[in-house]
Amino acid sequence: MARRWREQDPVFRWNFVMGFIHGVFFRAGMAFSEPNTVLPLFFSGYTSSRLVIGLFAAIFQLAGLLPQLFAAHKIEKLCKRKPVLVVSIVVRMVCWGIVGVITYAFGRQHPASILVIFIFLLALFNVAGAFAVIPFYDVIGKTITPDWRGRFWAYRQFVGGLLAIGAATVVHRILGNPNIPFPKNYGILFFLSFVSLGFAYLGLGSVKEPERTECPEPAPFTHFLRQAGQTLRRQTVFARAIAVELLAGSLFLSLPFYVVYARESLGSSASVAGTFVGIQTAAAILSNLFWGRFNDRKGSRRVIQVALLADVLIPVVALLARHEWTFYVVFALIGFYTVGASIGFSNFMLDVAPDAERPRYVSLRGSLTAPVALYPVLGGLLMDLFGFQLVLALVAGLTLIGLALAAGLRQPATHAE
Repeated sequence: MARRWREQDPVFRWNFVMGFIHGVFFRAGMAFSEPNTVLPLFFSGYTSSRLVIGLFAAIFQLAGLLPQLFAAHKIEKLCKRKPVLVVSIVVRMVCWGIVGVITYAFGRQHPASILVIFIFLLALFNVAGAFAVIPFYDVIGKTITPDWRGRFWAYRQFVGGLLAIGAATVVHRILGNPNIPFPKNYGILFFLSFVSLGFAYLGLGSVKEPERTECPEPAPFTHFLRQAGQTLRRQTVFARAIAVELLAGSLFLSLPFYVVYARESLGSSASVAGTFVGIQTAAAILSNLFWGRFNDRKGSRRVIQVALLADVLIPVVALLARHEWTFYVVFALIGFYTVGASIGFSNFMLDVAPDAERPRYVSLRGSLTAPVALYPVLGGLLMDLFGFQLVLALVAGLTLIGLALAAGLRQPATHAE
């Protein structure tokens, strides 16, 4: 039975609050420079090349995932891991500060240089994130008990989502103000990201790291990789969860194109995109109220299974759509699924990973699911070759296989149903 808030130890309560502050302000900070909307618009002001914009999106995703095995090898042997967290988050915050200043001050005079510096700093931002995420999950896994982890992630995302809506309003006003020319308007937004991330990292940098009684002996990277492979062979339930996450992520083969499909198949106007995004955002924010409690009562396995059911329904409903309102259901399901998958897979990893090996599990999950970042590119190629409906059928089939695999997941011993 879950312990009440007042019954928890002081370190739990402190880290819960500091982690909550981090999540709320991080979500708001990234809304000012949202990677899928604001940043592509910024890049389009410098280049008309869709290839450059697409490459940036891939770099932005992969730079935070691919270095995680190397980062875990360096961090796993440390007795104190919080210093790595602190240095990493300072680097991440400073990156946005520099980007904001140079874009505002020099963006018009030196466009090519700004583009190169911008890509470098944002890649650095995500590489530092690869180092920060490992001690972050380590502290959370050690101090936030499994019966509260669902609410921990859900509260962060719920309140952070509300602040992100406010940030989106600011973005709309700044980009729509004719008195703030390009690229100064984006420089202001990037600096607002810097300020908000400052509050986020003040919270994250204040978490308390539990004392570690034993520290692993340093070992070569090749030895670490062999151990990682042994972990996957030994922990078949963890390997299965990664396979499920890869299959569930096949949604991203089609995700960027649902608005286009609605326009082409149903004749929807371009303005309906705003309605779709609003429905998806509202569903995502509100679903936190369900997912948090559901995880803490039923366990992360059940969260993954219910999220996968929604994942399967998304392409099926889109294929059967004959009216525009049907796509309201599609985008509501997308919001519902993305939050559930985020909470479910993160908590399942924390549930299954032994304390001493948690950095290895975090890095394995990040590295092995990295291909999901390239799914939208592959999905676009497949649509050009075979059409939207065939790709939707493929997504439905892959997510259905993922649901079948998820049905065989065993809940780690941290939860008893």
